[in-house]
Amino acid sequence: MSRTMALRWWVALIVSVMAVVLAAAPVQAAPTSGSVPTTPQNLRANHVDGVLQSFAWDPSTMEAVEHSIWYEIHMRETNGAHHRATVFHTTVTPQELADSLYLDPGRTYTIRIVAWGHSAGVNRSSAYSDSLTVTFPNT
Repeated sequence: MSRTMALRWWVALIVSVMAVVLAAAPVQAAPTSGSVPTTPQNLRANHVDGVLQSFAWDPSTMEAVEHSIWYEIHMRETNGAHHRATVFHTTVTPQELADSLYLDPGRTYTIRIVAWGHSAGVNRSSAYSDSLTVTFPNT
């Protein structure tokens, strides 16, 4: 057998083995309708004497979540600037966000929340919550 024929034989053998291995690889099932977090609901502001103390929402749920659910807070200023923070709890104070995002006191923000969860090897997000407009207190 010539070298060329031997090489062709080995290539054919390797291709055949690879085809069998790839055909036997498990296929991930398509995600089910319950595999995304529920949309955060009941976004609300908590005021004391007319001053914003915190805002909160009801926790999201998710079927087959592999880790905890986390939330992205999307904040848009009246001038169009956009800020985003990630939290693992459902109550946030203006001071927490001001400290982590360097926000100026006294500004007005429109807030929406997105829930995230991890299922079947993929991060999956909910739809946006309803929006809430709040003014951060002067400190």
